[in-house]
Amino acid sequence: MVLLAPKRGSNVGAACRAIRNMGGGGLVVVGGDFDEGEARRTSVHAADALDARVEAADLAEAVRGCRLVV
Repeated sequence: MVLLAPKRGSNVGAACRAIRNMGGGGLVVVGGDFDEGEARRTSVHAADALDARVEAADLAEAVRGCRLVV
């Protein structure tokens, strides 16, 4: 899952929960200035997805190697 310039930590936390609930891969964050504390609080039992996130410089880098981009 790729988040492009997230502004709210709660969005990042919700993405982490979705990844864990759906058995998805990982999280890639492109830019953004979000509150990591809020992301951690709202990730609930998916803090491992938050900790494992990858930071990308731009969208092209974030989707490099992906088979499907929607």
